[in-house]
Amino acid sequence: MIIAIPTGNLYKIYPRSNRYYIKPNNICKELVVYGTNLESNVNIPIYTNIVKSIVNIPNNLFYIIVGILLTDGYIEYLSKKKLDKKLDININSRFRLKQSINHSEYLIYVFQLLSHYCISYPKLKIDKANGKSYTQLEFTTRSLPCFTVLRRIFYKGRIKIVPNNLYDLLNYESLAHIIICNSSFVKGGGLILNLQSFKVKELILIINVLKIKFDLNCILHKSRDSYSIYIRVESVKRLYTHINKYILPSIKYKFDYKLIQKYDYFYNNYIK
Repeated sequence: MIIAIPTGNLYKIYPRSNRYYIKPNNICKELVVYGTNLESNVNIPIYTNIVKSIVNIPNNLFYIIVGILLTDGYIEYLSKKKLDKKLDININSRFRLKQSINHSEYLIYVFQLLSHYCISYPKLKIDKANGKSYTQLEFTTRSLPCFTVLRRIFYKGRIKIVPNNLYDLLNYESLAHIIICNSSFVKGGGLILNLQSFKVKELILIINVLKIKFDLNCILHKSRDSYSIYIRVESVKRLYTHINKYILPSIKYKFDYKLIQKYDYFYNNYIK
């Protein structure tokens, strides 16, 4: 769980903040598991500094965000002024995710999971590259200290990194989002994790975590001048039993075809 820990009395830290922004609730007495009752906050007015400082990320969402951060997601500071002189609780950052319009179902799915942290709905963006225009769908969270804590973990300056404690930050749901965001099947059913933005040393760290924590057999895969991670087909089949509940229905057919039909044909005719 990501926590931006306030130090001291919040009313004294933020004396100008509205103390009555949050309405008291003395009626509800239900016992609720933390993180299971987070409602959408889209179109809710801008938070006060006191509210921003007490918003945190529960484990059920933390692991999802970690998986996305290792692929297409990123976190940016709202302001870079005097960062070295401020505590995390006084630095606001926002999480962003952009996907092509063909992957809009996945982006909307993630947005619904994280809408508690958002102030607006996803928006269409037009990106231009090599003389062509591409339609993208993007959402951005509010700028909050809890995302600053995450940014400290996954960035060194402006560069995204693989943290040394990655073993403690990943679970099967994280892997599902890595695969959905940035992977591709190869002939025979193996899976490529397209993590070329990381250094070879960082990819080796990821491979070690995948082997030790999840018992997945992986190797470095070189394509031209960059490296990615290849997960062997036997490991992909074993992994799928743990992540299939996190895979969107519109994407499951790829796994079912590649891992069940095609692999069994390949195995029976060429390996057995």
